[in-house]
Amino acid sequence: MSADSDHVTISGTMDVTCTSGYGCGGYSDVSDGTQATLVDESGKTVAVTNLHQASPGSTTSTRSYVFTFVDVPKAQRYGFHAGNLNRGVIWASLNDARNNGFHLSLGS
Repeated sequence: MSADSDHVTISGTMDVTCTSGYGCGGYSDVSDGTQATLVDESGKTVAVTNLHQASPGSTTSTRSYVFTFVDVPKAQRYGFHAGNLNRGVIWASLNDARNNGFHLSLGS
């Protein structure tokens, strides 16, 4: 949490599992540098950041990304989104988002 008690830091991970034989073509909207947004319970964007590949050692079948939103105004709950509009929004309460972060998996 930042020094201002009305703001929090929220981090997380996103793993993309690519389908054998197809590569990651179906997930080309999720890559190093993809914009990630955080919205509050009203749907208002409260923070923006980018996905960063977790390590150069990520395999060709699974790519792991990390992200951190800093200085986020406190809200009752948050919605995370990255990638194209079809990816949807994943929701978490303030306590879950702040204490556990978002951990998402895309693909099979």
